[in-house]
Amino acid sequence: MVPKDLTFRSADELFNYVADQFRPLSVGFDTMLGDLAHFKTIHTLSSGWPRANIVEVTTPDQEDKNQKGYLLELALAGIPKEDLTIELKDDILTVKYEKDDVTGSDPRGDRKYLHQEVAYRAFTRSWKLGPDIQVGAASYEDGVLSINFTKVAPEEELPRLIEIK
Repeated sequence: MVPKDLTFRSADELFNYVADQFRPLSVGFDTMLGDLAHFKTIHTLSSGWPRANIVEVTTPDQEDKNQKGYLLELALAGIPKEDLTIELKDDILTVKYEKDDVTGSDPRGDRKYLHQEVAYRAFTRSWKLGPDIQVGAASYEDGVLSINFTKVAPEEELPRLIEIK
């Protein structure tokens, strides 16, 4: 319970206070609070643009019923695939486009716009992946970046029969 006279100057102070209250109870879950803090940072850095879809899919190589397939789609019309960077580090998938804001011009540099509603601004989008997610191939077609994932249940999480002796 938060004391009545306790005030917080920011959401970060409130988050840190709540996390500190739960730390003694998190034995065996030590990384969970750190992951929550990291997720908060990722969410703050991610602008929500470009828009993304996450779709559950069935793939031909998915013979094992303990696997699930997913597809991440990003709408990137007009952005050349050569200017995109996809990085996976510490279970965090990051997609970046680092060109400067090119308002009034085309990313290819061959047009000058009189009116522009389609933005070609730099962006960074990140997603925290579970440890059982394997990132597959990426493709770029018709202005849509697609990244394939597979979720593979670890052997220790699969149901097993216990022999009765």
